[in-house]
Amino acid sequence: MRLRSGRVLGGRVLMIVIAIAIVAALFSIALTVNPNEWAIVYKGSVGDASNALVMWSPTGDKVAVIRGKDVYILDLESKSLRRVLFQFSNPYAEECIIGASWSPNGKLLAVQTNWKVVLIDPSRGKGLWSLNVDPMKGFLTSFTWLPSGDGLIASVVEEGTNGSIIGRLIWLNMNGNITHDLRFNIPIYSISCSPGCKYIALASYSINTFGFIINVSSNVMVITSNGELVSNVSMGKCLIDGVYWSRGGDLVAFKGYCGLKGQYFTSLSLGLMNMRGEMIWNYSLPYGQVATTGLLSHETDELREIPVRWSSNNKFIAYEVGPHPSNYVLTILLVRDGKAITQLGTYGVKELGNKTYIIASSDWNPRTNVIAIATVGGSRGGTLTSSIVLMNVTDNGVKLWLKSQEFRGYIRSVAWSPSGDRVACVIADYEGNRNLLLILNPLQRGGRLPEYLVIMLIAIIVVSLITHILVRRRKS
Repeated sequence: MRLRSGRVLGGRVLMIVIAIAIVAALFSIALTVNPNEWAIVYKGSVGDASNALVMWSPTGDKVAVIRGKDVYILDLESKSLRRVLFQFSNPYAEECIIGASWSPNGKLLAVQTNWKVVLIDPSRGKGLWSLNVDPMKGFLTSFTWLPSGDGLIASVVEEGTNGSIIGRLIWLNMNGNITHDLRFNIPIYSISCSPGCKYIALASYSINTFGFIINVSSNVMVITSNGELVSNVSMGKCLIDGVYWSRGGDLVAFKGYCGLKGQYFTSLSLGLMNMRGEMIWNYSLPYGQVATTGLLSHETDELREIPVRWSSNNKFIAYEVGPHPSNYVLTILLVRDGKAITQLGTYGVKELGNKTYIIASSDWNPRTNVIAIATVGGSRGGTLTSSIVLMNVTDNGVKLWLKSQEFRGYIRSVAWSPSGDRVACVIADYEGNRNLLLILNPLQRGGRLPEYLVIMLIAIIVVSLITHILVRRRKS
């Protein structure tokens, strides 16, 4: 009789303990997982993020946070965040990082200042070599990796003979040695390689000043890798400062400022041409008055996001415009068969519900036509608030697909992972006093259970097992 009552008592105790564990687990999940929040895969502190860009390596195993004087590199396998600090010794001017790009194999990172390109090995946490331009003779305007990953091409503007301004394209191998050097009788301010780098698009502009009268003219050219001219398009009263080759290699987009009146440009311009130099489209966005003073100084003192981005299928273009570091306005365009352009929508500096917002950053998903847009608007507790919005772009328009939770802070930069399933962002002044690198999973909602709850559940399970063992021993 005692044995039977002991079995019944032990069975009841075990059932009660298991029931408590299940209820505790359900309550824990209900209290900690918010279906409206994206799962945070990683959270790490970085320095001042008010002027910072985030970049995934092509292999998706590293993330770089680029700042003016240093770079933070996150290794996702080890979850280690390493800082690489730069000591720029320029006696003539303040020098800072204004651009960066990962090598095609994701093993090296190149950063650019106005006078240097520095190659970094993230595994060693230091620079390997640099290309240096004498600040008294010229400056470096842009660079790009060769698609093969075995070198770089850099564009330099310098003073030629008789006071003329000339441009150079410099090929560098992985040891930092110059293997090829092309010289042009016009300055080169932007370069873009076609897939395979068989052809190179160049942007150039010249400025002539007569008292208070300023005359600006621009050229967009396509050359072969040997320097042979393929096509040349000239534009008056325009300053074209960026070229962007499509992923398919058949079209070149270019952007700049047009409508010069006196000392001001009156519109922002985005053009599209084919490799033969035939103009397909020229989009003009009225923008009030843009003073030529800052634009004509050539040198930049801040990081700049790529303002023109092609979608993965070459069908859509995202065009960010406005003052840096925030671009304020994003226009999404549809390219129809490489022959016509349709404006699908313009976003930013307008009402979204009851809020006024600006566009801080955007990036196309590498596998779909979804674009991630970082918006900044409103404030909470005296701090700006930001969100990441995912928009699905189709031939018929742009529709909201998914929106992140609101962050208390300023999202400076956003980027999709190469696999298209995670979003990295840099937030300045997070919760009022922190600067963070966040990696989010938009398709996984909520977050992990807190550690104390996990420990509590494990303790309950262990206690239930011990109780069960003691009861069984008592029976025996």
